[in-house]
Amino acid sequence: MTKITVKQLNDGWLFDCEGHSGFAKSGGDIVCAGISALCMALAERSQELTDENIAKSTRINVCDGEVHIRLETDSDKLKEILLKNTVETVMAGFKAIEEKYPEYVYCDW
Repeated sequence: MTKITVKQLNDGWLFDCEGHSGFAKSGGDIVCAGISALCMALAERSQELTDENIAKSTRINVCDGEVHIRLETDSDKLKEILLKNTVETVMAGFKAIEEKYPEYVYCDW
């Protein structure tokens, strides 16, 4: 099972995705593919937001079966809203996968 955790912190967001879904064999696991695509999109957009000075910093750690992203913000409300919208858009995608495959994905937020 894949567990996805998203937490809003005082100074940003913390995103963790851990585990393999186990829906199918490696290379044919559509649940894993969907989750991986959303993780890659969030990682890429997080880095772009930092490069555009919307996020103060981004830390991304990717290894087998795990993705960890930490987005830090400053006190600018518009920047905080842009980060929140980005994270919530990806969260909607994870939630849709969880609703379709609840025995393989668990979202905690």
